[in-house]
Amino acid sequence: MVNHVEKVVPGTVYSKMVMEMDDTAVEKHTLILTIKDILNDSAWITQFILSLMIVAAVSGVLLAGVYVGFGRTMESSAWKMIVLVFITIDIIVIVILWIYLATKVSIENKKRELVVRQRGAGNWRLVDESKWDSFFRLLMIAKNQRESEKLIK
Repeated sequence: MVNHVEKVVPGTVYSKMVMEMDDTAVEKHTLILTIKDILNDSAWITQFILSLMIVAAVSGVLLAGVYVGFGRTMESSAWKMIVLVFITIDIIVIVILWIYLATKVSIENKKRELVVRQRGAGNWRLVDESKWDSFFRLLMIAKNQRESEKLIK
């Protein structure tokens, strides 16, 4: 559980927001997903729009560069062929990017839903088991730094 707490800086009239972790709230959860669970998530709609915007922007810049570099001197049929190739590649990239982003976000949404369903609403920090050691080490460094700040002042 992550809590944002306003703390007074000792010896001053200032305060600062500090993020504190509740060490006692750490718990291991197991998530079992099916493809149906992932496909039913609302992330597919938003990630499609995001994928479309990303690919359209990059493709537009590349197509403009090709036009400025070569397109002005090309014949109309050759230029139409290049535009057709760009559109085909765009569609392929949109689909691949959409599937990747939507799957990733859907899994994250399902993780968060599981924790909220089991433990209640709150500002939960979700950490994968493979990243736990690194996260815990950073958590202890921050905790030690806060304690040393208290001792100095």
